[in-house]
Amino acid sequence: MPQTPGEAGLPFVKPEDYQFFAALMEEVDESALSKDEANERKIMKLLLKVKNGTPPMRKQALRQEQILKVSFLEAFLRIFYIVNTLGY
Repeated sequence: MPQTPGEAGLPFVKPEDYQFFAALMEEVDESALSKDEANERKIMKLLLKVKNGTPPMRKQALRQEQILKVSFLEAFLRIFYIVNTLGY
């Protein structure tokens, strides 16, 4: 599976998912992001790994999501809602 442009370690973004994960395609200085933006970006990466990643990548991302969703619940729910609207 081809890598996502600009992000090593992320799976390919399918054309129908681009509208939801387009923010991950942009080159961003993570240190310049606010805490909420950085958290949201981190969760988006995990969701992309769960959705389009290989089975080991999905398993690892799901474990991290379970740990992170306690502290990032608001951003997680917002992004999770977007992904659920895709019907997956």
